[in-house]
Amino acid sequence: GTNDGRGMAGISSADLVSLRVYDTSSNAASIALAIYAAVDDYQCDVINLSLGTPKDVELLRNAVKYALSQNVILVAASGNHSDGNGDALRYPVISVGSVNRDGSYYSGSVANDGVKTAAPGVSIYAATLKNTWKRQTGTSFACPQVTGAAAVLRGIENTLSPADYLALIR
Repeated sequence: GTNDGRGMAGISSADLVSLRVYDTSSNAASIALAIYAAVDDYQCDVINLSLGTPKDVELLRNAVKYALSQNVILVAASGNHSDGNGDALRYPVISVGSVNRDGSYYSGSVANDGVKTAAPGVSIYAATLKNTWKRQTGTSFACPQVTGAAAVLRGIENTLSPADYLALIR
């Protein structure tokens, strides 16, 4: 929703589904399985991927292609130089870079031809796993803002292609 009652507001009033893909045995297969589940089990229209992998994995690429074939919008963090994703893959998703408060590109954010848009991602007030709040920086914190915008657009007009939504967001 747009208000958690504790001082945090969202961009969209869309229903959220949270699928955990990172734990002690995380890999591209767990990300791919979560994409399939989001599409088939939960009928998600928009998927946020505040994560990445520097490897090109066919299983993950196929999951992304499947979601796109179902007209699902996929929004992914472009990656941060510090997390080893300096050459983040260019899967066919809306890839989000990070900007500073003044709108300049954040130096830690990947910036290549695969990055299609950017959002504030420096010192973002975010929830933690310990049910507290902390300021965080990186493309993973810029990505949900673009996902929220995509959800708003999808709620207004749901017949466009993922590429059309990207054009509207840009």
